[in-house]
Amino acid sequence: AADLGEACMGDRCATGLSCLDFPGGYCGVQGCLSCVGDSICGEVAGREYCLASCNSPNDCRSGYICASAGRNGESLCIPPCMSDQDCGVGQVCGDQRYCESAAALGGACTQSDECASPWTCLSGYFPEGYCGGVGCAQCGVGGLCGQVRGQEYCLKECNAADDCRNGYICAEQKGTGRFACVPPCADDNECAVGEACGAQGVCIVNAPSAGQCGTNAACATGEVCGLNSQSNELQCMPSCVSDEACGVGKVCGVEGFCVEAIGVGLIPKPEEDSGCEQNGPARLFWLWLTVVVFLWRRKESLA
Repeated sequence: AADLGEACMGDRCATGLSCLDFPGGYCGVQGCLSCVGDSICGEVAGREYCLASCNSPNDCRSGYICASAGRNGESLCIPPCMSDQDCGVGQVCGDQRYCESAAALGGACTQSDECASPWTCLSGYFPEGYCGGVGCAQCGVGGLCGQVRGQEYCLKECNAADDCRNGYICAEQKGTGRFACVPPCADDNECAVGEACGAQGVCIVNAPSAGQCGTNAACATGEVCGLNSQSNELQCMPSCVSDEACGVGKVCGVEGFCVEAIGVGLIPKPEEDSGCEQNGPARLFWLWLTVVVFLWRRKESLA
C-alpha cells in the first residue's frame, strides 16, 4: 500500500489514508479532523487536507513542491498551481507556484498578481505598493474614487486612521464628504497644482498667496497651516487632537485643526427658571397674608 504523499490509484493507500484527487494521486486525508501518523493539516486550492511534511524540495516526489501550506506555516508537499484559477476564492497563484491569500483593496503588494481581482498593484506614489485601480472604472463595493497627487484612483474607503495600514492616512476626498486611505504628502511638491501639503500629510486645496501660510513651518508653535472655510485661504489655525479642544459646533478635523461640524444638530441648553419666577405666586400669597394679619391685629388693638 502507498504511504503518505505517494502516488496512488483507487484505495491503494495505507490504513487511515485515502487517494486524493491530486496529479497522479496522493495518499493523504481529506479534511483535517483525523490527521494520522506524521500528516499535517494544510491547504490546497482553498481546501484542507492532511498532507506529507517536507524540509526541502527533495523530500517531495516529482511534480510536487515543498511550500509553506500548513495551517501553522509548516512546509508540505503539495501540487503546484499554474494560475489563479487553480486557487480558492480570495487566493492567487504566487511566485513560488502555490496558492496564497490575495491582497485586498488597499493592501501592500509588489506586483498585480498579488492583488485580489479586479485590483492592480499601484506603485510610484504608493509606498510598498497599494492594491487599487488606476482611474475609477473599477471601483465597486468598498472602493472609493479619489485623487492622489492630482490623479484619479480607486482607493480603499475609511472612517478612521485605524482602517488604513501603517504608512497611510485616512483623508477626505475633496467634494465627496467621504474618506480614503492615501499616502501622506511630505512637502508641497508632492501635491497637485493649486494645493499645499498641510498638517497630517494632507494636501490642502488652494496654494498660498501673499499673507497666507504654505506649510506648518510658517506657523507658530501650537498652530497648523489649514484652509479657513470662511475666507477660503490658507491660514495658521490653532491645532487640536480631539473634538473636546474645539468650541461648540466644531470638531477636530483630519488636518489637525478645528472645523465646522457639518450635519451636527446642536440643541441649546434650556435656560433655568430663576428663583423669583419659580416662587413668585407663593411669595405674593405670604405677603398678602402678612398684611391681613397685621391689619386684623391693629383693628383688635384699637377696639
